[in-house]
Amino acid sequence: MIPESVIEAVKDRVDIVQVVGRHVALKRVGRAYVGLCPFHTEKSPSFNVSPDRRGYHCFGCGEGGNVLRFLCKVQNRSFPEVVRELAKEYGIPIPEAPESPEDRARDALRNRLFALNERVVTFFREQLSADTGEEARKYLEERGLNPGVCAEFEVGFGGPGWDGLWQALGKTDQEREDLLTLGLCVKGDNNVYDRFRGRVIFPIRDEKLRVVGFGGRVFGERAKKEGVAKYLNNSESPIYEKSQVFYRLPQALTRIRRGEAAVIVEGYFDAIALERCGLAAMATCGTALTPRHAHHLQRLKAEVVLCWDGDAAGDRAVRKAGEVLLPLGITTRVASLPIGDDPDTYVARTGLTGASRLVKEAEPLPKFVIQAAARAAEDAGDDIPRRVAAIRSLAWLFHAIPAGLEKDLYLDLAAKKLGLTQEQLQREFREAGHRPVVHAPAVHQAAPVPAPAQNL
Repeated sequence: MIPESVIEAVKDRVDIVQVVGRHVALKRVGRAYVGLCPFHTEKSPSFNVSPDRRGYHCFGCGEGGNVLRFLCKVQNRSFPEVVRELAKEYGIPIPEAPESPEDRARDALRNRLFALNERVVTFFREQLSADTGEEARKYLEERGLNPGVCAEFEVGFGGPGWDGLWQALGKTDQEREDLLTLGLCVKGDNNVYDRFRGRVIFPIRDEKLRVVGFGGRVFGERAKKEGVAKYLNNSESPIYEKSQVFYRLPQALTRIRRGEAAVIVEGYFDAIALERCGLAAMATCGTALTPRHAHHLQRLKAEVVLCWDGDAAGDRAVRKAGEVLLPLGITTRVASLPIGDDPDTYVARTGLTGASRLVKEAEPLPKFVIQAAARAAEDAGDDIPRRVAAIRSLAWLFHAIPAGLEKDLYLDLAAKKLGLTQEQLQREFREAGHRPVVHAPAVHQAAPVPAPAQNL
């Protein structure tokens, strides 16, 4: 607990103009300072900072408060974190409870792992630039990532050997232990080998820009071998839990805070492609969208656009995402991709215009799912079991949408699309319960489009 006296001292002593000015270009107008609001998009400045009142207010979106609220919101950080950082900067002591030996050991381990991960990023980058990285560089060029883009996104290469990382960074017993803890190296029966050998590498950073983990993509002849996973993440560690992190989250945050939608994709190449088109894109890391992801998005107060591959797996992912997003009241839309496309290949064909259209034309998730069920029911014709299965496939949706006017309106839409009464639908949903749908209807709207050859 931080004493109230310390909090008040921080608010009184901190120069709000200086702190806000690190994030907003301010211009003095009379006794106040004005600039473009960081919390919504605007062309004329309506964001006002008053040093006399030690506060800020935006006359465009209504956001306002003191310097602590500003930093919590603009940096998406907790109140204690912000207070402690400012107190340290301004020399304000905070009484601290004695730290236990366990806490000190845990903090020391985490700090070591973060520092080691930074060295690993450098190692992977060097491997990509080396002569042995030529095939990886060629593959990345084919995927639209030239050396400049690779540098911007810190893309690297795991190297061709079995234990290059182990030999390069595992010089001491402590370093070797930490490489194993991070899951970057794995113990075999008689040896230790690098988890990401022969893969292109994508560092995963948290909101504080610390490297928490890595994702690796196989390519070339190895991609064609049976049993070789296309994508691989390092195992979970004291600093990495894949159920709560997003690839490229720090870069997306600025746009999200300005009111742009958070575009969720599944692949690292997809996130890079959409980010380069100016979207707030981020990818889950080898997992479906989880409740922890959803709560993170809820804290950001973000509208979500799901942009997954135009195939059956993408259809199933829409349901999984809806089941965790909708109960939290998160506005969620779905961007339709042609069958055979993923966001990366779609953007390669359509460019900025196509990427912008994906978000602009994305449909509300409930409407998207209802229309899919209606098409499946119509396709079933006189096959009654198939029609019933299509109708009951909506049960999960109406379990996920919170009670209220929105749910009532979507129930009315579903009834009209399926040619049933609301009472009939509600009865079927009760009987269907919330069991997994075995024959989920396809949700595609576009004709099949062959995927480009380089999309391995």
